[in-house]
Amino acid sequence: MFDVRRTLNIGGSKGKTRSIERFAMKQLWHPSQSEITLTGILGALSDPVRLSVVCRLSRGEEIGWGDFDVGVANSTLSHHIKILREAGVITCRKEGTRCFVSLRQDVDDAFPGLVPSILETARRNLKKI
Repeated sequence: MFDVRRTLNIGGSKGKTRSIERFAMKQLWHPSQSEITLTGILGALSDPVRLSVVCRLSRGEEIGWGDFDVGVANSTLSHHIKILREAGVITCRKEGTRCFVSLRQDVDDAFPGLVPSILETARRNLKKI
């Protein structure tokens, strides 16, 4: 079994070692299904930028964080992704220096039909999404 506390010999026989912990991938916090609330989801989807992100993700694909074209600065997009993740709407997976985003599948278990009905209404009412 892999132990992240082991050291990695990087300096040959001179004894230079680094902890592998520096190289371990830190994953972002996601709420459990029991921590997802109706008000959290509705609040997260109340912003047009976040709604457009979720509309794009509703096609069922995982998208790289930088591949969203929503017309806001990267720092603002990062904030919106964080709001969606902490509300339990999306999940983020880190791989190297990249972050991949997808819709959480278990949201529909907690609130059946909620996100699809919001997205359907948004698509009907907002031509930009």
